[in-house]
Amino acid sequence: MNKKTIISIVLLLGVLATYFLLKRDTSSTLSSEETNFAVSENTNIDKIFMRSRYQNTSALLTKTKDGIWRINDKYDADGAKVDILLTAIRQLSVKFPVSENAWDMVIKNLSTTGTKVEVHSGNNIIKTYYVGGPTPDHQGTYVWMDGAKRPYVVHIEGFSGYLTPRFFVNERDWRSKMIYTYQSEDIEYVKVDWVEDPQQSFVIRNQKNSPILESEAIKSANSLNENKIRSFLNYFERLAYEGFPIDLNAKDIDSIYNKTQPFFVLTVKAKGKDEQTLKFHRKGLKRDSYQQLDIEGVKMPYEIDAYYAFLNNNTGELLQVQDFVFGKVMKKAEDFKLD
Repeated sequence: MNKKTIISIVLLLGVLATYFLLKRDTSSTLSSEETNFAVSENTNIDKIFMRSRYQNTSALLTKTKDGIWRINDKYDADGAKVDILLTAIRQLSVKFPVSENAWDMVIKNLSTTGTKVEVHSGNNIIKTYYVGGPTPDHQGTYVWMDGAKRPYVVHIEGFSGYLTPRFFVNERDWRSKMIYTYQSEDIEYVKVDWVEDPQQSFVIRNQKNSPILESEAIKSANSLNENKIRSFLNYFERLAYEGFPIDLNAKDIDSIYNKTQPFFVLTVKAKGKDEQTLKFHRKGLKRDSYQQLDIEGVKMPYEIDAYYAFLNNNTGELLQVQDFVFGKVMKKAEDFKLD
């Protein structure tokens, strides 16, 4: 064996030794407590607290005994968004450690603009870490475990993108948009008031045997179509608002409530629950309104595909609702007559 061959073998052995030492060191680092971001699928997460240092606000998600998630103990949370967050919490895995020369920059950003996340199970806080922004390629997220020596880049296996948007703290964004989520058999009564046409207002009382419709416009129960009444009650399984008008300030909202009257008021009472009353106000035309003219080419006075609404006399919060969603329950008494 010549000298060159011996040198080549020694170099090769050195490279292999270095490789396995680094591999072993990385493996041991990534198995340490400070990189164990994921929460076991079997762990019963019942509270998630998040505080944004950048926005100086927080969000508290709590799960009730019935399995319903609530936001800040005020509103039902959007179940789909909670599921997306839980998926991240349960599947976070380290992609690679942040390089040592980038520690100071990443930790500084996490400290000033990151979101603190506390994951609770029962009376125990099982994870606390800080979620930062994306890596330059937007395929990883900077995260720092509370008490850890270094930050890491994390991801979810098989997911392309970064995870920061899942850890948001805006209360409105967490809220469920559902207003009515009642099975027909759980409804006690539905009251419909047409303010400008009171003759067409009605009440449906959901009796055990069959629903009863009461209205000044109906002279005899024999003239009613019971199937239409039953179908109407089925519409309340999923009725949601679209969102909040972003172009109106508090003064505008107060003006709508106090200076205009609702044209339609919908009240639903379910068994064991409080009444939910939605007051519909017409929405004036804007430059971007979908339909500006009627079939005769005359400019319309208001929109016909969207409305403003106040829920349960909450005068400070204006909702926007779509006719596509609520049009099916905006019925008049005469609509229930036999054909």
